[in-house]
Amino acid sequence: MESEPFDWDILIPIPERSSSNWPVSAAKLLKETCNYIRSLNREVDDLSDRLSAIMATMDTNSAEAEIIRSLLRS
Repeated sequence: MESEPFDWDILIPIPERSSSNWPVSAAKLLKETCNYIRSLNREVDDLSDRLSAIMATMDTNSAEAEIIRSLLRS
């Protein structure tokens, strides 16, 4: 089965394409991609910490807790 090429522009923000900085070298694009992935990892860690703090103060039998559990399962 042949897969279609993936458009990375959707996921990875690329600096504005002006005549002075385009085309971007593969090394620069890889570095930007790695930096972006690191920033996403930091966001995930922050959200995980915030969710843990919320769950720690929430009644485990509440409707809100059940909603969060169902979201985490999906």
